[in-house]
Amino acid sequence: QVLLKLGEFFRRNGYLRVPSAARRKKDRREYKKGYEMRFVANTESELRDIQSYLRRAGVKIGRPFSKHHQIVQPIYGKKPVEGLCDMLGIR
Repeated sequence: QVLLKLGEFFRRNGYLRVPSAARRKKDRREYKKGYEMRFVANTESELRDIQSYLRRAGVKIGRPFSKHHQIVQPIYGKKPVEGLCDMLGIR
């Protein structure tokens, strides 16, 4: 149930950022992008639901922020992002 709901939220309008290995190798000092997964909530209530599902899945969450009249719940770090991708079947 939890993973099903998280998958629905992610497929609706979530997104994933994965660093470019080539750019990291080339521009070591300038290229600071890391692993990040974002779930986008339309309301505070949706944000609370997303946070609850993530916590129940054992995922450490970052601080939410507003972007374009929506609320973004980020997940940072290679292990948490890859683990959540595996749980949700995202590649």
